[in-house]
Amino acid sequence: MTNDSHFSDDGLPPRSPPAIDVSAASFANVSGEDAPSGIEQEPSDSRTADSTDADSSPETTNVAEVLAAAEVVADVICWRCGKSTRSNNLCRWCRAPNDVEPEAISALLPADSTKPILRLMKSYAVLLICAAIFGVVAYVLSDQGTGRTHHHSLYSFSVGEAVLEAFWTAVVLMAILTSPRPPPLDTFGKNARCLGWALALPTLGLCLLTNLVYHHMLFQYVGNAGFNIDVSPSSPPSVGEIVFAIVTVCVQPGIIEELFFRYLALGTLRTVMSRQAAVIVSSVMFGVAHIHTPLSIPVLIIVGLGLGFVRLLSGSLILPMLMHALHNGFVLWGELAT
Repeated sequence: MTNDSHFSDDGLPPRSPPAIDVSAASFANVSGEDAPSGIEQEPSDSRTADSTDADSSPETTNVAEVLAAAEVVADVICWRCGKSTRSNNLCRWCRAPNDVEPEAISALLPADSTKPILRLMKSYAVLLICAAIFGVVAYVLSDQGTGRTHHHSLYSFSVGEAVLEAFWTAVVLMAILTSPRPPPLDTFGKNARCLGWALALPTLGLCLLTNLVYHHMLFQYVGNAGFNIDVSPSSPPSVGEIVFAIVTVCVQPGIIEELFFRYLALGTLRTVMSRQAAVIVSSVMFGVAHIHTPLSIPVLIIVGLGLGFVRLLSGSLILPMLMHALHNGFVLWGELAT
């Protein structure tokens, strides 16, 4: 006789109860909570394999490379101009190399960067004093100062310019001899040098046109009050007077003024500011230095900008010297022709 305890009421063998999964993963899936501390969590082989594949995937490698590159090109403060730029490249503002070691930066800067600027400003102040004294004397001797109506000869005008330029020459040469040599200008490359020479004549023409239009408008509103000396001769000038005027009005200013403003001033200012800022500041200095013709200062600042950017593009000092001499020559010819 069989044991009835092995059979259910319907006469079939009893079914075994389902196995209960007490692993940590099943507990978390059912309850939505973390596994109890008494139950050890078994690692999932499939999850481990997936994570291993993900770590070695190309996407993960590319992200790591990008993050590493981002750390290399992080923004830094330029040691020359103080503006934010990339660390692994030239400064986008002043083109200074920012991948140099901190110890090498001191070798790129003067021992005291303020001394060249102070010397430059002292020399510039002497130039301003000479120009102001010349302007006062010229005004006293002019028609506006004496109330007389007469024309100054080309020779007397040239002598006045020669006196002023003689004082300026002494000041500029003394400044160049006593000041540290400015570092070479960092130009825009070989192609930019060719572009600078190609743009020389168009820039000169634009400066002359601006000068002509400005002084024509000035004459319409204020008459001849903006000019201390009238260069219209009472009699045709001789060949000697013309040669003397060319030397004192064109050649000497083209050399001396460019040595100071486009060599010494631009190069010294370049050590503490960007190229564009140095050109602008030196151009303003150039215009204000002609304080003996105060109403011409605005247009002379524009002329200085043209000469400065040509100097920066070409990397040559000869080119702005030639442009300056030609500019003054055309202005002198226009004064004689009228």
